[in-house]
Parts: sequence; structure tokens; C-alpha cells
Amino acid sequence: MIESIQQFFNSEKMMAHMAAIIASSADAIISKTLEGIVTSWNPGAEILLGYFATEIIGKHISIIIPKERIEEETYFLNEVRNGRRVNNYETVRIAKNGHSVDVSICISPICDKTGQVIGASKILRDISQRKGAETEREMLITKLIASNTELESFAYVCSHDLQEPLRMISNYTQRLEKHLGTMLDEKGRHYMQYIVDSALRARQLINDVLSLARIGNENKAMETVDCTEVLNNVTHILQERIRETGAVITHDDLPKIMSHRVYITQILQNLIGNALKFQGTAPPAIHVGAVRADTFWQLSVSDNGIGIEPEYQQKIFQLFQRLHSKETYPGTGIGLAIVKKIIDQHGGKIWVKSELGHGTTFFFTFPAP
Repeated sequence: MIESIQQFFNSEKMMAHMAAIIASSADAIISKTLEGIVTSWNPGAEILLGYFATEIIGKHISIIIPKERIEEETYFLNEVRNGRRVNNYETVRIAKNGHSVDVSICISPICDKTGQVIGASKILRDISQRKGAETEREMLITKLIASNTELESFAYVCSHDLQEPLRMISNYTQRLEKHLGTMLDEKGRHYMQYIVDSALRARQLINDVLSLARIGNENKAMETVDCTEVLNNVTHILQERIRETGAVITHDDLPKIMSHRVYITQILQNLIGNALKFQGTAPPAIHVGAVRADTFWQLSVSDNGIGIEPEYQQKIFQLFQRLHSKETYPGTGIGLAIVKKIIDQHGGKIWVKSELGHGTTFFFTFPAP
């Protein structure tokens, strides 16, 4: 068996077999001397570069090399003379019609029976389609960055230019109510309060949109964030609501992760704030959990609140999605969108498990340091 295989590789059949492979290859396969003179040119090279074998065999390979890249050939030949291969070298070559072709080149030394290098075998693969896709992708990214910059600028303008008139509406409505005093009946005072509440909701909406626009655009280095410290800070911020609802908040040993302190604060404040807001008949029982899984941390915030119906469990992370009227449960419908965007920016995931009337658990992951 072994002898028959050796005979095959030493036979003319093997040479014919190799020639058939080269002839049928879709890649350009070229051989040349150590002086750069083309000695073979397969049909794949004819298709890729437009020259027939009879037109280019015997000529110098520089005929297909752009003038500004001619030194690449010197580098290739030096590598080959020293018995080294060149793999997947991306460059440009010139076809017969003058068009540039993006190619990936692999070069191997050709040796004689004594092992002396006598030439080079070169395979050129057309990567024009991939390069075109990469260029298109880079253009789209550039446009997206420009668009995001414009949106961020718009958000800042909204924050500055809209908040001030809203603040004035709220202040002067309250002043007008005091000025009119007993001249206002119950209905008039109700209208005044409606104006003030609407202005406050509009200001909160603007702040939330601005927070969403800022995520991922800060030029701050990542830092080690102690989630336990952040949780303590969040419970301090929410202490009034915790006291009013009689909530009990517990937690596991929480990890330190690479992020921004303000981001982790936003996540925990939103999720714990929702647990306080959407409480059931019993006082809120909220637990912040943490489990290490492979290369990431899985954190969770669970409660015993009113729960979420199955058909809404994916929609809640979308912008401006509300499951209840703002009169029943106040809010802008942006909080969970902010949470999801932060986690997405870190390469993590967020999902929810809930049973209507029996509480909700939000799970989210962060890469472990």
C-alpha cells in the first residue's frame, strides 16, 4: 500500500494530477524565477488579471504591480531566497485593463532536487468583494458616528433650551396660584396643578433622553466599580421611598466589575426603583443577587411585586414602552431602555422572568475582570 502511494507521487500521474488542480483553481496560481520572470500562469490568473499565459510568460512580474508597491516584490523574493513563506499578504495588483484588484497573496519557495531554491510559487486570491464590503461598512460607521453626534448635540440643546422654559412655566404657574389665592376655585387649582405636573414630567423626560444619548459617548477610562458600594449609595438615594413602602432590600456578596460608577448606579437605581414602584399588596422584598459564570458575572434584581404579563416581557426594554398609564404609575418609559443600552455597551445581556402577581426578576451580565 505504502509503496503504491510512493510510486504515485513519483510518477507522471501525480504531476498530471497537480497540473489539473492548478488548471481548475479559481485562484490565480503563478510561478516565477528568483529574478521575477513569470514561468507559469494558470487560467485563474487569466480570469483575475486579464492576461493570457502567452502574453505574460517570460515577462517580469512587475507588469502587474503598481509602481508605488514595487518594493513588495523585493521583499517577497528575499523571503523566498531564504526559504521562507509569505502568507495572506493583502495588497493590490493591476489587471490588463488598468483596473486595480484587491488580492491576498501566499508565496512559497520552489526547490530543485537538491533542495536549492530556484523560484517562487504565488497564489493570488481576489478579495475585492470583501474589501468593498469593508469600505462600505466603514462608510456606514462614519455616517452612524456623525448621526449619533448630531443626535447627542440635539439632546444637549433640548436639555439646555427646553428645560429653562419648562422650569419657568412651573415656577410662574405656582406663583400665579398663590397670587390669585381665594379667587381660584377647586377646578382652577386642579388646572394649575396639572400644568405644574406636566412641566415636571416633560423635564424628567428630557433628562432621561439626555442620559440615553450620553451612554457610550463619554471619553472616560473604565474603572473598577464595587457593586456593594453602589448598592449602598442607591439605597441612600431611595431611602424615602424605601421608608414609605416598608421595603426590605437584601443582597449577596456583590462583585467588583470594570465599568463606570454612574452606569452601575443607573442600572441598580432603575431596577430597584421599579421594584419599589410596582409593589404588590405586601411590602416590597427586593434581593440583589450575583453568581459567577465562566467569564462573566450574572447579577439579578428580584422582587415580590405585581409582575409582568408574558406578552410584554420583551417589549419593556424598548424606548417609551409603558405597561400602565402615567397616572397609575409615574415615569417616562425610558428607564429600562437606559439599563439595556448600558449593558449592551459592556457586551452583556439582560432578560426578565416574571409571573403576573408573583414578582419579577431581572437578570443581567457583565464580563468578569
